[in-house]
Amino acid sequence: MRTDPIIITGAGHSGTRGLVQVLTQAEDVFLGDINNPYNEWHFYLTLAQEVNCRLLFIQPHDHNIIPTEFYWNFYPTSDQCKKLRNFFIQEIQSNLTKSMPPDSASIWVIKNPRTNICLNIWHSVFPNAQFINFIRDGRDVAANLPVWAGSLSRRFELWRAHVNRMWVYELHRGKLARTNLKLSRLPKRISKQLKKMAR
Repeated sequence: MRTDPIIITGAGHSGTRGLVQVLTQAEDVFLGDINNPYNEWHFYLTLAQEVNCRLLFIQPHDHNIIPTEFYWNFYPTSDQCKKLRNFFIQEIQSNLTKSMPPDSASIWVIKNPRTNICLNIWHSVFPNAQFINFIRDGRDVAANLPVWAGSLSRRFELWRAHVNRMWVYELHRGKLARTNLKLSRLPKRISKQLKKMAR
């Protein structure tokens, strides 16, 4: 079993739920309890929401209503990272049956677009994690985001801010082990890509 997971991130409504559906058919891939509308490992779904609430002082939390300026300009301080990393690890260790895969799983995957706002915290918890940045045409993302996320132009700006944040992380804030995966190429590449990343 991989000691750290493969983490699927990206802008909301980029097609990550479809990616999870494909992965459910793959052998030896553990996705956790994904019996929810988001197709996300329930433990990490609620943990990511709590981490972001503590980080941004937003309650309740939904990553689609976070102001776009947070994605462009906000980065956690070292003190915030340390505190939230300790909280994160404590939650995992207190819920091992819900937070960790079985020993028989050769690959375990956490799909969660909410990681985008605090990737450096996730990276500090899982230093050997591989990240898949799932990419979809921004016009399609904007059209498919819920209307309560704002106007069409605001939804497009939200997508653009997500994409920019990934580049900033890669270039300046931790050198993430990241793979870009486009929705249009999903069926052809995903099985091969996962096996390569799991080596």
